[in-house]
Amino acid sequence: MSQLAENSGGDWLYNSFGLSLQVVWLVEGEHDALRLWQSKKIVAVGISGNCSEKTERFREVMSLKGKRVILAFDLDGAGEEYCQQFENLKLANEVFLARGNGKYHDEWLMDPDSVSLARVG
Repeated sequence: MSQLAENSGGDWLYNSFGLSLQVVWLVEGEHDALRLWQSKKIVAVGISGNCSEKTERFREVMSLKGKRVILAFDLDGAGEEYCQQFENLKLANEVFLARGNGKYHDEWLMDPDSVSLARVG
């Protein structure tokens, strides 16, 4: 794990190795990252804490220019907020939203044909 900010709020990345890949999957936390790996062998980075963190450390770690980023957050209020915050930060040139049948990844993975990617911006 990589700590993004010096606070007690838990701004952490789980599996930050995934940031070095050309296609970067971002999910809401370590459980989602583990689930994608266990079921589909997809390397994902779990964001814990606040995706809108604007510290220099956050921007340094999350520099994703030139990479394809797939946001696979839950289809709920928090997930939608993460998507909007990430888009506002302009950390990547090519961003896609992953969507499927159901609110959570476990439901998507039971029906993989329902998963689609929509380009942001």
